[in-house]
Amino acid sequence: LGESYTMKQSVVSIVAEQIAPTLQLTGAALLIAWTLAIALTLATAGRAGRWGRIGSAVEVVCAALPHFWLGVVLLVVFAVMLRWLPVVDDGPAGLILPALTLGLPLGGFLAQVTRDEFDVALRQPFVLSALSRGARSGDVRWRQVLRHAALPGIALSGWGLGSLISGAVVVEVIFSRQGIGQVLVAAVTAQDL
Repeated sequence: LGESYTMKQSVVSIVAEQIAPTLQLTGAALLIAWTLAIALTLATAGRAGRWGRIGSAVEVVCAALPHFWLGVVLLVVFAVMLRWLPVVDDGPAGLILPALTLGLPLGGFLAQVTRDEFDVALRQPFVLSALSRGARSGDVRWRQVLRHAALPGIALSGWGLGSLISGAVVVEVIFSRQGIGQVLVAAVTAQDL
């Protein structure tokens, strides 16, 4: 990849130094996304009426949130106004807001896919068979149906990981975090080819 003109060091070594914070951020965001997706799916899938509509609305709103806007809103609310979290910190507390910024939109998208598949899996014969053998509805939903419903979401997690890494560029700049995003923005600003 050559040598950086402004930093006077190998591009490979620059990327190697900055890849760990970006991967840490994307890993935390993926964990948040799946937690949100599973929680929304279990709470609202297969339920008609108000809960189904609320779940669908939350999923759509989360999936539609742009990273640059969500990051600024979370920063202003939780770091500036409420002072619950630090504005800039390299520790675990400083990872919460950036990971939420990346994870919430992906979580909404994964929840949409997982909930649709969950509804399909609820109509399968194995669910009726398990219920007729005396299994509790919650156990069937958690242990058997969710396993089937999560497969398309797991397949999309590969795409989601790429999306998180590209979104990390914006989030690292907003939250002044180290990572590939900061290096990329600095290189573009300095016209470092």
